[in-house]
Amino acid sequence: MHRSCTTIDAPAVALLGPREFARARGLLCDLNGVADYAEWREGREALQIGLAMAGLDARLVRVQLDPFLAWRRLTGTPFSEAGLDAFASAMLAFNARPAPRVVAAVVERDFAAHDDALGDASIGRGYRDGSLGRNSARRESALAGRPITELPIRLDDFVAWRRCVGAFPASSIDRYAELLMEWLASGVDEDEFDGR
Repeated sequence: MHRSCTTIDAPAVALLGPREFARARGLLCDLNGVADYAEWREGREALQIGLAMAGLDARLVRVQLDPFLAWRRLTGTPFSEAGLDAFASAMLAFNARPAPRVVAAVVERDFAAHDDALGDASIGRGYRDGSLGRNSARRESALAGRPITELPIRLDDFVAWRRCVGAFPASSIDRYAELLMEWLASGVDEDEFDGR
């Protein structure tokens, strides 16, 4: 299982919109005992208030289901409200200022499966000796006061992306992770949240 993205100290309570909630009911068993969206939203708001009363700076964070499902696939996070909350925390951390530097996290066995497609032996070698840009990225980020967050990626997705965009070298793996994180954290359709 991959490690999930770095999260921030303040807990996040995920909130889906009504249409997203209807889709999620078929996927998240936590939602089976909830009568409807209004009841679920009230429960989420009560959780946020309870955490705040306990002295935690808990925030309601609106999330979309498709980015959560993609993130869940990458991180191995369970289909649950706790998984939604972990996703919301990761997106909150990514949108914090200063913005974190995103680096790709890859399982080593994936490198062996994609040696030919990567076409850059230094990438696999760099993974094994820990120098896949991580040491310099950490130094640069520390000097700039920026945190680092690792986003697990699938190399087969990265290879397919490189085929589509063409000119990017295999060393652009972190740029791919950054673009993926930007998509995961991209805006929310505010129309989803009209009404209760």
